Amino acid sequence: MARRLRPDARVFVGAAITAALVFAPRPPVAAQAAAAAPGDLLERVSRYVESYYSRAQSLMVEETVMVQPIKSDLGPDGFARFLTYDLRFEWNPGDGTEKPRVDVVRELLRANRRPAKPGDEPKCLDPAPVTPEPLEFLLPGHHSEYRFTSGTQTILDGQAAVLLEYTPRSSGKPQATLDPKHTGDEQCISMDVPRRFRGRIWVDPETAAVRRIDESLLGPTDVPLPRKAQQHQGFGGGTHITLSRSDSSVRYSAVKFTDPEETLMLPTSIENVWITVAGGVRGVRMTQQYKNYRRFLTESRIVAIPEP
Repeated sequence: MARRLRPDARVFVGAAITAALVFAPRPPVAAQAAAAAPGDLLERVSRYVESYYSRAQSLMVEETVMVQPIKSDLGPDGFARFLTYDLRFEWNPGDGTEKPRVDVVRELLRANRRPAKPGDEPKCLDPAPVTPEPLEFLLPGHHSEYRFTSGTQTILDGQAAVLLEYTPRSSGKPQATLDPKHTGDEQCISMDVPRRFRGRIWVDPETAAVRRIDESLLGPTDVPLPRKAQQHQGFGGGTHITLSRSDSSVRYSAVKFTDPEETLMLPTSIENVWITVAGGVRGVRMTQQYKNYRRFLTESRIVAIPEP
């Protein structure tokens, strides 16, 4: 997950849309007990995500993003920025050497509630046009990178759920990139802190559909600054910037489609809180709302060419 920072206290955490489909047959009630075992539950969720990825490219949705700079006490600090996008999915099934991947592709519709016009993108703090789909870590090829535990029965929003928790087995190397969008904005930094989050996943015990995902930073993380950024007083004039807090929560709800009838468990909201320390405390609260899901289905048939 990439994060962007400007020294004017405007920061952005790039959270991508996630989704889980509800189209697998429901197992018998006796199978629900087996779902409490982390290995069995993880296998069911993995199969579910694989099925989703093979079909996600037929989905589009409208995303509304609000980026609100905040103070150290989490109170607002200045004006919020509003963005509206059309989102679609691009599926790359991979091959023998490349892992399957789904990218989320954004098209800007409105910026600060006005129709988008040339020059509105790219901005440092806006979501990137293309971002990875974060449920990717639940595919089988990534299981060895995390330690999954628990699988306890619980209640979420008044309904039965199974809780699956995870932590990374090892941490990746933090990295900061100056001017990641190549716009000439050398006060813009993108930060990556791979595999430094713990998480909790609430899963439907019958369908293995993901209903909620929460993630939080394992602890304060120092990210080395590029040399040019070290010379900028807005970044503190030091060699590192500290990511002291990063929390996210994704909520899912059932979305019904017709012709043909299908029910999909899709995101309705994502909320992030992110705090950094470098010559001062800077933070953001970002909320993302999703509505107007559309599903596009295509049909094909073979037509014989008549003989001359």
